[in-house]
Amino acid sequence: MNGYDDKGNLHGAVIDNCYVSGSIYHESDNGDNYVGGIVGWQKKGAVINCKSDVVVSCYVSDQDKIAAAAGIAGVLDQGLIANSLSIESVGGGTDGNNSVTPIISNLVAINKGTVSSCYASGSLSTRNESKYAGMISGWITTTGKAYDSKYDKETGKIYADKDHYFDQQGKSGVEHAI
Repeated sequence: MNGYDDKGNLHGAVIDNCYVSGSIYHESDNGDNYVGGIVGWQKKGAVINCKSDVVVSCYVSDQDKIAAAAGIAGVLDQGLIANSLSIESVGGGTDGNNSVTPIISNLVAINKGTVSSCYASGSLSTRNESKYAGMISGWITTTGKAYDSKYDKETGKIYADKDHYFDQQGKSGVEHAI
């Protein structure tokens, strides 16, 4: 998500007061993949006052490539997500031989910006073990920040095995074998 002024300078776009629902299932056999319920990669700009009711799943089979999935943004790069919520489940996975683990979160998978006054509920699941799974942010870089954000501890569960991975219909492996 990029926003440019009339001189071509990058300022970042703003998404305000939106609601999205449904499901996103992305599977790839090449390259890094960033999937979000509202935006895949947000460069600068802001997502504010938004609600994501989207089941998000991302799987990458390419060796050493990233599978980043989140309820709001796959990547938040120097931008802001504020006063927003994500209320569904997120799943991610990589090939068993992949040295890169999935990065998943109910709000932001890779946080290089600011998350403020947000709320998350729903579970996280991966086909394989992940070092980067979190309800607010899966991975916060040195420039990332999170303030005054909460998650529902009753629904906020993290599963790291193929039996709990969500497929494209949002059904877990416990209910529906993949």
